[in-house]
Amino acid sequence: MNNENSNLSDDDEPALDLDINVLQQFVSSCLNRCYVRIRILTRGLNNEVYLLQSDAGTDCIVRLSRDIIHPPGKFISEVATIKYVSQNTCIKVPESVRLGLHCK
Repeated sequence: MNNENSNLSDDDEPALDLDINVLQQFVSSCLNRCYVRIRILTRGLNNEVYLLQSDAGTDCIVRLSRDIIHPPGKFISEVATIKYVSQNTCIKVPESVRLGLHCK
């Protein structure tokens, strides 16, 4: 497995205490796909975003909140907005597959 990290400046927020191998295995298990590469796309004040890639060419983006008490309603609202844009415009948007830490 190949784990790559982007070059982030020293001014960026500190990284989450995260085992990316566990993240990779969790996402692979939940989505029933084998993701073989993972790299951080960005790190900000509120989230870290990772790109997972499979040998079959399937990409998955995972966004992790930095705030442990982040209101779930915020993510639900964002998913609803993405669905609305997808259904009512010609703008291509990603499909939201999971919300939360459970595979079901």
